[in-house]
Amino acid sequence: MKFNNINDVLDYIEHKTNFQLGLLRVKKFLELCNIPYEKLKYLHIGGTNGKGSVTFYLSNILINSGYKTGMFSSPSIEGHNDRIRINNEFISDDDIIAFVNEYYNIIEETEVTMFEIDVLMALDYFCKNSVDICVMEVGMGGRYDGTNIINPLVSVITNIGLDHQAYLGDTKEEIALTKAGIIKENGIIVTGEEDINCLKVIKDEANKLNAQVIETKKAEVKSLNPIIFTYLNYQNIELKSLANYQIKNVSVVLEVINILNIKYNFNIKEDVIRCTLLNVVWPGRFEIISYNPFIVLDGAHNEEGVKELVGTLSKFNNYHKTIMFAALKDKPTDKMVQMLIDSHSEVVISEFDFYRVKKAKDINKNFNLMVTRNFAQYIKDKKKMMNEDDMFIITGSLYFITEVRKLLLADN
Repeated sequence: MKFNNINDVLDYIEHKTNFQLGLLRVKKFLELCNIPYEKLKYLHIGGTNGKGSVTFYLSNILINSGYKTGMFSSPSIEGHNDRIRINNEFISDDDIIAFVNEYYNIIEETEVTMFEIDVLMALDYFCKNSVDICVMEVGMGGRYDGTNIINPLVSVITNIGLDHQAYLGDTKEEIALTKAGIIKENGIIVTGEEDINCLKVIKDEANKLNAQVIETKKAEVKSLNPIIFTYLNYQNIELKSLANYQIKNVSVVLEVINILNIKYNFNIKEDVIRCTLLNVVWPGRFEIISYNPFIVLDGAHNEEGVKELVGTLSKFNNYHKTIMFAALKDKPTDKMVQMLIDSHSEVVISEFDFYRVKKAKDINKNFNLMVTRNFAQYIKDKKKMMNEDDMFIITGSLYFITEVRKLLLADN
């Protein structure tokens, strides 16, 4: 079968939702084709929250340091193509069509899933374009994730939280064990995790593999608006982002950069790091869409993410805050909604068109909040009514954020 247009290809890929854990399909695919992915250099970024931000920051610092950089992340924020990029340019429609046409028979034979197709497409694309380094974000978990086929220069576990328990384990320790599956023999693992029990799991796995564990330290925060902090020998780093949680993520980034410079002879200069951090924001992570009206998007899609969002919102107490929230079925929405209510904000529950979405009425069943099933109309009306002391935050599932972001940017 041959595809001729991108819509047919994406429809074909995105309907392969037969989700199963395990690397057997990916390994079989790679055995049947000739993608020389083992020749490339990688950074492998896992964790419960923050892994997308770490991936984005590292990629941009490497790009600005002169390295041809491949980046893989998910889910999409700006369209399916944004999952795979080189020097921040998304893979083209033609390249996606060409990959699926070239490997269609193997895709069918191995029954790889949508996510696995994206991983394999990224590896093929990075090889064909001879990138200097690839920054690969783990999809879910680690040990059985499709990205875990690579052998990275550095692995990262940003943190451990209770998310995807149906697949990763019921306790933080069980989830830590799954995520620690990305640690490689004689490798290096950087982690921002602080929980003693989770750290023990990570260190025990590393010891079995003779891998080195580097823990981030506590940054010295000078200001939260704007965010200015000192970490290691990096004095007064300033971020464009106003999200407090990015301090921890950037601390992880700085540890990885030190390893690249010292162990692997990269040439990443401090002025490039500073300039990059002052000028980039990862879309959908406390992303300020506009200041007038004041609208923010934040993909706080689990309990830990909402906790971090609420922490950041505490420095905006001079605003009247309205939060719109939508989530997937497998999330602890009662706890998440209660934290949003406790942040002294007006909370509105919504939903969106997605097969894994949790209906607004089900999220609201233990509360008595405003519910709107038509988020687009609510946002349109809300924007007209907002005053200069109003702040509108849209949060929850990253799939929801993607839909809202398209709407807001089209309006802008």
